[in-house]
Amino acid sequence: MSTLDGLDAVDDEAAPAGRPSPRGNRLLAVLVMAMAAATAFAGFVTIAPNRILSGRAVAAVDALPGAEFAILVLILAGLGATALIRPGRGADLIAAALAGLLFFGLLFAAGDIATGVLAERGTAARTSFGAGFWILAAAALLVLIDAVARLRPGPVLGPLGVVVLLGLIWAVVASGRLDDLSLMREYMARRDRFGVEILRHLQLVALALAIALPSGAALGLWARARRGTAPLIFGVLNLLQTVPSIALFALLIGPLTSLATAVPALKAAGVSGIGVAQAVIALALYALLPTARGVVAGFASVPEAAIEAARGMGLS
Repeated sequence: MSTLDGLDAVDDEAAPAGRPSPRGNRLLAVLVMAMAAATAFAGFVTIAPNRILSGRAVAAVDALPGAEFAILVLILAGLGATALIRPGRGADLIAAALAGLLFFGLLFAAGDIATGVLAERGTAARTSFGAGFWILAAAALLVLIDAVARLRPGPVLGPLGVVVLLGLIWAVVASGRLDDLSLMREYMARRDRFGVEILRHLQLVALALAIALPSGAALGLWARARRGTAPLIFGVLNLLQTVPSIALFALLIGPLTSLATAVPALKAAGVSGIGVAQAVIALALYALLPTARGVVAGFASVPEAAIEAARGMGLS
């Protein structure tokens, strides 16, 4: 190995865990490459003649006006240059500013494209976010999160920053700049039902968690206390994860129908082959594995010295 290679290895080892190398921010470099690939090869928006027919993906270079595409390229170039310079507070601030500008610029650009499509093709046309948009937006948020985390904003500024970001996103939506996108048009058409369905889904999740958390914790404790049962427990839970949701719903129809028939009180409570009970049970079954795994991993992470100290104090 050459002297330069040896120095590179020393630099890599000297870099703190989870921190970028002194020669540059490798995570940022990877994200910039992903964004560049999405810009070049993925559709920025999808345009369909109506809400039924499949849409056609349109790349950013074709969908965006020349000036906006040039700004996109300049922002990506700026992020790429930031990834190559020595990490520090200044580089993190630049990355955060460029990522925020990119994210909100993408939203405004997509909204403007949708408005132009409606004006050109009529109200039946639909414009939706393409794969390229999602990759660019997700990568921009990851860059922003990474930069802010390395700035170490503290326990007050960190949550405040999240609130500000969500508030800005809400302000963009409330401004009407995105109203011509397919997503917003479908929401407008079903606004009365949207809130009701959101509440209904939250209730289903709450009921499923009320079942899954204690059940999963009990299974995790059992697997931890009796190591021989762990392969069986996690084998069954892993198997449940492989069952598609539609198939699981179908498998629950027969047992729930029979149970509701055999126990009239359950039928009166709303238990049937198709309905809320089916959804709650399915969600709870899917949540058992991560809950049980989390309990086992939590106990496994306790230092052995702490366990020995507890035993020395007479704890069991």
